[in-house]
Parts: sequence; C-alpha cells; structure tokens
Amino acid sequence: MCRYHINIKEKCLVDGKTGDILRPACFDDLAAMYSYMCGTGEKTQADEMIKDVFRGHKPITKMIAKYQDMSATGNYPVLDHKKEKGKK
Repeated sequence: MCRYHINIKEKCLVDGKTGDILRPACFDDLAAMYSYMCGTGEKTQADEMIKDVFRGHKPITKMIAKYQDMSATGNYPVLDHKKEKGKK
C-alpha cells in the first residue's frame, strides 16, 4: 500500500505515515493525471509521482513545459512518423 494518498474531498495529498498535508496549486490536474495513470496500469509510477510531489517536484509544470517546448520546435515525437523505426 502506498504511503501517500489523494484526498479528493479536501483537495490535498496526505502522507499516511506522518500525517503531513500538501495542497498543490495544480491539485485537479494532478488528481486527473494520477487517475489516468492508474487506469492505464501504471499505478506504481502514479504512486511515485505523488511521492515526488512531496519531495518538491512539480510534474504538471514539467509536463506543460515539455509540451510548450515541443510546440515551439514543432517536434512531436509521438506524431512524427519520420522518426518511427525503419523510416528515414
């Protein structure tokens, strides 16, 4: 069982061991991303993401910055068929 929990009602993250509460500004986005990751079978990675938030990391901010960088360069690796294996 994960040490860290998402409290949707109170819009906070809770450390189950110490009782510390964290209220990130991007809670709604964080909860949605956590739910998505769990739904796609990545529960371990989702739990690590919440642990990283308690360490001071900002996964939503990093995700947005990466998207903005891709938008600025026009480099979308998932959509760029030229970069698929076997194609040049």
